[in-house]
Amino acid sequence: MQIPTTWRVVCAATLCLASAPVRAADDSVQTNAPASSQINTNETPAVQAQKPLSKAELKKQAAEKKKAEKAAKAEAEKKAKAEKQQQAAAKPAGKSTAATGTNQPPKIKGTLTLKPIEGPPLPLSADKQQRLAELLQKYKADQITPEQYHTERAKILAEP
Repeated sequence: MQIPTTWRVVCAATLCLASAPVRAADDSVQTNAPASSQINTNETPAVQAQKPLSKAELKKQAAEKKKAEKAAKAEAEKKAKAEKQQQAAAKPAGKSTAATGTNQPPKIKGTLTLKPIEGPPLPLSADKQQRLAELLQKYKADQITPEQYHTERAKILAEP
């Protein structure tokens, strides 16, 4: 049975947070875990991860997770806001920039017309193309069923 990657990451992060030392105000090192649940050097991290956590530890982890989610959400909102501001700054301001004399792109007079791109000619005769077009019109107008359309199309294409 495979364990999803997200669960592995969550478990690894939980282990790291539970065993990482925390600096107190007086710069002495204190551990997050209470003295009664100190890490047993004879047990592997997998065995330690399987031990049930106390309610206080679960609440603490949930609170830390919520704080991390809020921080990530706030960071994402800041990035989105900064991007919007950059986009707004990049757009010309219209009349106000014309009045101040700042650089504006020149106005285009007339319209730009492009020829449609044509594909290579079909390897079908004009008669076959016309018959296929008529068949397609009947199909689009619901005069024939999809099965009839495909059988007739196959017949037309199979002809020499």
